[in-house]
Amino acid sequence: MELDPNHMKNLMVYIRDKEVLNFTQYLRDNGLEFKTFVDTTVDDGLTLLMRASYFGQKGIVQKLLDIGSDVNLTSHPMWTALMFAAHSGHVDIVRMLLEKGAHIDAVNSLGSTALVLATSKGHTEVVRALLEENANIHIENNAGWTAREIAEHKKFSEIKDALTNREKCGRRA
Repeated sequence: MELDPNHMKNLMVYIRDKEVLNFTQYLRDNGLEFKTFVDTTVDDGLTLLMRASYFGQKGIVQKLLDIGSDVNLTSHPMWTALMFAAHSGHVDIVRMLLEKGAHIDAVNSLGSTALVLATSKGHTEVVRALLEENANIHIENNAGWTAREIAEHKKFSEIKDALTNREKCGRRA
């Protein structure tokens, strides 16, 4: 079956608007399956997995992962689904993506990793989850800042403490 770009755009809207029931109904009504759209992008360069990760759609993320969506594809500015989930503070999705092999230390076009993005938004639980999985705390973004320096600058004391403790203990192998 040939992919109609309008189907993809409609599905992206349902994800954005957190209308999971409409998303599922749309697939049924049009005789479509998730696998048809696994790693397809639309005009903005985002896949369904990236979009669902950004908007915290755990059910859709799980379904896409179950049918083999590539967790390490990148969008135009080199963002991965993990980066979208970390930036948005969706710790459960961060864990799901890591479990499926997401590259924890992938760097986007601004030199930021998922850890730097989560730190910059103050998402403490996401930072902790990334540290538990050995995220590299020494990577600097293009501005020369590490996650700890960002946390200190933004006065995110819990995150700064977690990153400082990791520095003191060293990165686990």
